Amino acid sequence: MYGQTEREIKSVCFTGHRSLTDAEQSLLTRRLNILLRQLIIQHGTVNFYAGGALGFDTLAAKTVLSLKNEFPDIKLNLILPCESQDKNWTEKQQFIYRVIKVRADSVRILSPYYYNGCMQVRNHELLAASDLCIAYLRNGTSEGGSLSTVLQAARMNIATINLAKPDMEVL
Repeated sequence: MYGQTEREIKSVCFTGHRSLTDAEQSLLTRRLNILLRQLIIQHGTVNFYAGGALGFDTLAAKTVLSLKNEFPDIKLNLILPCESQDKNWTEKQQFIYRVIKVRADSVRILSPYYYNGCMQVRNHELLAASDLCIAYLRNGTSEGGSLSTVLQAARMNIATINLAKPDMEVL
């Protein structure tokens, strides 16, 4: 695996930017497919956790769901910050979100309503369930939820693979 580790990797979570260009989506889909296959085959990874946000979270969830055809034992588990996470999304974004929720193996909603800090609680819960974090954190990112999650993963001694790095290095 990229950045070999001796740790068992049964559970993986995702964090990344909410807006992705078409080129980024194409590149990330390819990289995720390679990495997730490697984790499943070489490490027996079965649980994948996503937070349901737009952008990278959605792309990662869709990638896991597409791999379920080949690897039926893997599970997509959603940990969502609040019931109304998709309230201000477009109709198309809401449709994709609903499809992912229906196809997920589990859906855990942390709060019935949005409150300041619910996204950070969600991010902590994603990490607490995981042995590895897969991130998409662009070079030069100096703030935001994805950076905060990667920093928290380091504090929790959870390795992170950043797909924004050409070699997908472990952080």
